[in-house]
Amino acid sequence: MFEDSQVIIWDTEYTSWPGCKENGWDNEKGQYREIIQIGAVKFDTENLKVLDSFDRAIRPQINPELSEYIKDLTGLSQQRIDNVDSFESVMKAFIDWSQDFTLYSYGNDLDVVKRNIELYDSDLGLSESRFKDIRKVFRSNGVPVDEWNSGDIAHYFDPKKELLPQHDAYNDAMNMTEALKMIREQS
Repeated sequence: MFEDSQVIIWDTEYTSWPGCKENGWDNEKGQYREIIQIGAVKFDTENLKVLDSFDRAIRPQINPELSEYIKDLTGLSQQRIDNVDSFESVMKAFIDWSQDFTLYSYGNDLDVVKRNIELYDSDLGLSESRFKDIRKVFRSNGVPVDEWNSGDIAHYFDPKKELLPQHDAYNDAMNMTEALKMIREQS
């Protein structure tokens, strides 16, 4: 399934408003995808165990007031967001925590990180070669990834499986690890 015996499964949540997905986050309307949470787990691919975790909220700088839409979707409160560090500080901590592990996300999370680096004119020195799309792992195991997202991919294997609530970056990372365990169980 993976070349490495240990990997990081990670996810992000970012600012959004009704209709953003459909209009592509209209920057002229000030709709930027500012990351507001990073969640990740270090995952042992051989014994299928979570070894460590990272869960941090991030204070958006361009749109510091969260929309009701994103608060309802993610469960993140304005109070939690108001009292946390900025993107650059949290990303530095995430990079330090992740060491030289390969990082797997469901789709475009690296693109969103790179866009935030541009938005904030940050100099984080990301090694992009460490970032991989976990959908390739799921596809290679017959999963139609376009029908699922990171938070519910395990339902492909078992529609009744109890999962952590979706649209929370940490929960979505944990739910992806559940799906990986289910792939192994079916092998």
